[in-house]
Amino acid sequence: MSFFRIITFALFALAFCSCEQEGEGVNFTERSISYSLSQEPPTLSSIGPVSSVAFTVQAHIYEGLMRMDENKKLVGGVAESWDIKKDSAIFKLRKNAKWSDGSPVTAHDFVYGWRIASSPKNEYNFIMAPLKNSAEVAKGKLKPDQLGVKALDDHTLSVEFAYPCAYFPTLTTFVSFMPIKQSFFEKFPGREYASSAEKILYNGPFTITRWTKETQINLTKNPHYWNRDQVWLNKIKMPIIDQPKTVLNMFVSKDVSMASLDADNIKSALQQRLPMLTYKSGFVLYVEFNQREGRLTQNKKLRQAISLVVSSYDVVNKVLGTPGNLTAPSIFPSWLPGAEKELHSEHNFVPNPVDYNKAQKLIAEARQELGIDEIKLNYLVTDSPGSIKTAEYIQFQLKDKLDINLNLDIQTFKLRIEKSNRGEFDLVGAGWGPDYYDPMTFGDLFASWNDNNRGKFKNEEYDQLVIEANKSIDPHVRSRNFHRMHQILTEECPIHPLLEGGGIYVRDSRLKNVLRVISGGDPNFTYARIEE
Repeated sequence: MSFFRIITFALFALAFCSCEQEGEGVNFTERSISYSLSQEPPTLSSIGPVSSVAFTVQAHIYEGLMRMDENKKLVGGVAESWDIKKDSAIFKLRKNAKWSDGSPVTAHDFVYGWRIASSPKNEYNFIMAPLKNSAEVAKGKLKPDQLGVKALDDHTLSVEFAYPCAYFPTLTTFVSFMPIKQSFFEKFPGREYASSAEKILYNGPFTITRWTKETQINLTKNPHYWNRDQVWLNKIKMPIIDQPKTVLNMFVSKDVSMASLDADNIKSALQQRLPMLTYKSGFVLYVEFNQREGRLTQNKKLRQAISLVVSSYDVVNKVLGTPGNLTAPSIFPSWLPGAEKELHSEHNFVPNPVDYNKAQKLIAEARQELGIDEIKLNYLVTDSPGSIKTAEYIQFQLKDKLDINLNLDIQTFKLRIEKSNRGEFDLVGAGWGPDYYDPMTFGDLFASWNDNNRGKFKNEEYDQLVIEANKSIDPHVRSRNFHRMHQILTEECPIHPLLEGGGIYVRDSRLKNVLRVISGGDPNFTYARIEE
């Protein structure tokens, strides 16, 4: 049977498969499940540093003004009602919304949390840009109390916008917009806050009852959560396991409820005829070039030459070979909306073709401009199997096609983030997932003021396009701006897109109502149930 016939069989087999044995993965009696995390979260603080693995946990322990319901519809979270205008908004908070210590969640908690999130110390302060004065607060030019948010009373939050922001309600589901109780936060200075289960105050559907670093996180249903009657699960166990083969074996032995499939374990899953499901992760993975002073990768022709020998098609189909991933012609993924249809369709985004002859011409010119013959570069990557395979492919291509020696600096996820923040790389394997459902969540990533622009790319036209798109409510103007941003990134090569994330996973057939979401923590088990 061919690979694709087996895939088809596996995808349809879910309807006919049942798992009757009780185990740690899915336990109906205890209303508990087990789901593995691939990495230890760097922190679980709502003010960062952010990471996709942290998002998965944070989506269960915090709740903002808005939330996604079980049908992926935007509904009220802590907010009971809201009124959004062109230059302002009013949110009325639920009087039964409480922290895990039983105290009420108030408008003052949102004001305090948003002020911290907007401060110069927070690397993610750019996400607060729609708030009036946020740019000045982020630069330290204004004090946090001048941010455009205030509590009119305990249960009324007033917001002033820096510019019209049609997507603001969606934005409030992002972790930076979570409330923080000041009296609790101030007990734990610096990085101590949210460094352990006892140093976090929760207002979401679950609390953390165990956090053993690099080993396991356990979540337990929050008895003070206002919507607790709609939360069926009592416990979620999250063992930290970085080996996909191990996770799949645990799924087969019913020790975890779900397992993602990649090139390392998909053949085993196919051989066992395991029923499979597909999903879009929303992520784009890319190589980012360091353009700090003194780095060889400041040279544009060097960056262009490298981009011309690294094939997104080969990474997706030959190196990784995991169904679900797509080739990436842009930092803007294919699912993002444009003015009238998807952004990719409006502007015909297509991957740049590999061109070895042009690449060799450019690398010769780059060597001449740099005044060197031998080029040695460092490539910083995470120690996951897929990242290493991709890095080894890039290493081979650069040596074989351009005679560039590429050293692989393989680090844990946490250390890779730390080193990239410090600029200790020439190339870094990076990725970005959406914070909200709008192209700007990818577009402003390479604005010069964004701390997540770790290669320090700076382009005045690009910055202006970001500013204009942020201020405009005309979808056609915004779509044209995003297209021009794409063109600049293609021409200047601060990054080279590798793939648009998607994938295949296996899930215990008794586990229902698991949300796979593009924006926010994925997967989300808030509404999950177990069938007998």
